[in-house]
Amino acid sequence: MSPPTPNSRRACLTKRAFLCRRGAIAGDAAFVAAAHGEYVPPAYLPHPCDTHVLLRISWEATRAWSLLSQKWFAIELGRDSEQALRAKFIVDNPKLHRGWGTKSPVVVGGP
Repeated sequence: MSPPTPNSRRACLTKRAFLCRRGAIAGDAAFVAAAHGEYVPPAYLPHPCDTHVLLRISWEATRAWSLLSQKWFAIELGRDSEQALRAKFIVDNPKLHRGWGTKSPVVVGGP
């Protein structure tokens, strides 16, 4: 068996770094979903009932991305890590995310 070449070692390290960043990447997506979730006045929507739909989609997307973030932080850093516990808090309370409603409303999908 030949020793690993610098390129194969770099690929291995890159893959490991990616695997260790999954929780943070999912957390970033949760931030985007939360930032675009807010109340939209009915005047801006084609139908007044769409307000509820937009809020529900933003809430669910924030929750889904936070749940994925919690899962990966628990795997990477442990279930009791600060990051995993913070993600769990957002799973339980999506509208309490510090970024909630800070950007214009857009439908953001989940994972």
